[in-house]
Amino acid sequence: MRIAVDIGFGFVKVLNEFGVKESFPSVLAKRYDSALKGIIGGANDDYSILYYEDGENGSRINERKVYVGDAAMTNGGERNWEDKGKFNIDDVKIFIATAIGLVNPGNEEVDLCVGLPMSYYVEMKDSLKEALNLLRANVSIVGLKPVRQVKINSLFMFPQGAGAYYAAIYDIEGQIKDYELAGTSVGIIDIGYRTVDYLVMGKGRKGITMIEGLYGSLEEDGMNLAFQDIQKALIDDGKVKEEVGIIEVEKALLWFGGVLEHKSGDINITEYEQKAYTERANQISSAIKLKWGSEGNHLRKVFITGGGGEALFPVLKDKFEQAELQDSASYANCVGYLGVQARKMKKQ
Repeated sequence: MRIAVDIGFGFVKVLNEFGVKESFPSVLAKRYDSALKGIIGGANDDYSILYYEDGENGSRINERKVYVGDAAMTNGGERNWEDKGKFNIDDVKIFIATAIGLVNPGNEEVDLCVGLPMSYYVEMKDSLKEALNLLRANVSIVGLKPVRQVKINSLFMFPQGAGAYYAAIYDIEGQIKDYELAGTSVGIIDIGYRTVDYLVMGKGRKGITMIEGLYGSLEEDGMNLAFQDIQKALIDDGKVKEEVGIIEVEKALLWFGGVLEHKSGDINITEYEQKAYTERANQISSAIKLKWGSEGNHLRKVFITGGGGEALFPVLKDKFEQAELQDSASYANCVGYLGVQARKMKKQ
């Protein structure tokens, strides 16, 4: 089975060749066994998992009990690999194994394509490729049976942003769906949790190519800054006396309709949300226009993509005349990865 996994700082997205998709926060927390668990609830945490790899003579290695995604956020997990020095390949393997297990119930061998943030891709792709190549792992996900076996047959790796471009050109099977766009200069702005990846695919004498100097990442410019702005506004307006954890702000927006539970009483933070998003969109558009300069005037379209792209598009559409929100923006990279993978596999 062909499967694409897009590993973002905010969320892990997964899509298989049949269009089955899942997404969960890129958060992991250690799981402790407790006799009280069955009494006070939590038996169906998504995702409470047991992970291990196959060792010699049927042994288990690298065994870990963890919460992943929403369950990890509930149980005190934090996003702790935003710093390249803290990039933990063992954690990433668990994210990937969980993602594969969710969309591969038949335990088929996997032709895997993986995307990394552009700022990590060059430095981390070789070490991650070595860790994933021919991986044989098992992940037991509470509520899902049987144990999901992860068997990677082949591996393709891509930088985020590039996948979003290919999603505009190809479908999952690698068929060209827009011939006109395939020969047109376009820009991509992929807004993630911590970084904003951008690139220009420009028309050269011999066809479309990625333009040097017009691609890269805006570090620390993603949606996490919007959440930090909300943190600060709550203190500035006297709603709270101590800083609220950023993951608590995120949970309020993702799960509870913008209502933040606090000792001083419930606080509706939606009034701060749009202001924070507008500020993010203004900062991002200004930075990318500076990077692209006059070249930005020659782009037929500027695709806004990524989970953050959906949130910021109402403002960004007024900043770029050619702006277009990409279809299924959160999964666009996965679609692009599968499309390019299909074309490469056909050639091979």
